[in-house]
Amino acid sequence: MIAVAVHLCTACATRKPPPAPPVYPPTSESSLKQLTYLPSVHYYSLETVTIEAEPGNQYAAALKEAREGAASKGANAMVLMQDKEFPQKVNRQLKTIRRTVFQVVRF
Repeated sequence: MIAVAVHLCTACATRKPPPAPPVYPPTSESSLKQLTYLPSVHYYSLETVTIEAEPGNQYAAALKEAREGAASKGANAMVLMQDKEFPQKVNRQLKTIRRTVFQVVRF
């Protein structure tokens, strides 16, 4: 009787791992859309990307890298969730930093 109870308890505690996320074929960076809202159709959220860089060339390079990464994962859109600039000390100098958060999706 005790063995049955122990077996039932361990069976309840054992859980299957979640299924692997779907893998999509890569898309081209040029076909990647930049949206300001989540799509109204069914979509899959692939990842969240945060870019933090100084405005200008540093930010542009980071954005290009993020777009390339999203396209390689099969995304067809990046949804802008947050975009703001703020002052931050970098090497004892006060610099403007731009933080942008994107939700990378496929629909």
